[in-house]
Amino acid sequence: MPSQQPRWLILDFFAAYVRRFDNRIAIAHLIELMAELDMDEQTVRSSVSRLKRKGWLLPERVGGPVG
Repeated sequence: MPSQQPRWLILDFFAAYVRRFDNRIAIAHLIELMAELDMDEQTVRSSVSRLKRKGWLLPERVGGPVG
């Protein structure tokens, strides 16, 4: 597991990449990408859930998977 907290890695990823693409990414794709940083699926899902609860991320379905 990376030394940085998972939620900060996810937010860094959003700031660096996802903002450029309409601020959207499917959860499944985020899980795949974070796996490259040795972050397991449950950690990503838990971190995303916490970020949604705090209002940092908003769930949205746009003609396909939830992102």
